Amino acid sequence: MPDVRERAAVNGEGWSEESRRRVAECLSSLPEGTPEKACRAALRVAYPFGPRQHWPYKAWSKAARAALAVRFPAAPPVGCAICSARGFVTFSAARGSEVCRVCGGTGRK
Repeated sequence: MPDVRERAAVNGEGWSEESRRRVAECLSSLPEGTPEKACRAALRVAYPFGPRQHWPYKAWSKAARAALAVRFPAAPPVGCAICSARGFVTFSAARGSEVCRVCGGTGRK
């Protein structure tokens, strides 16, 4: 049985295409409500290209990030009304912040 590199060369695929295909297979095999942490763990286990270095690993990481971003969209940034109106990105709901990083909740810089 040919290894991944030989099969990719025969099929005319590169590391990126093979990575996207493998990541999609891995994530589609998981149930729909699987948490992000479990999906990341499954992707770590499913890495098929040997040592985690050089271009194959970069292609895999890029494909995994893209697939996870689709499955788990990032929370929109939120903040205090005063700093947001001035154009500052104040804090993110994903970090669990309760106080604006710019003004500390005072509305002043």
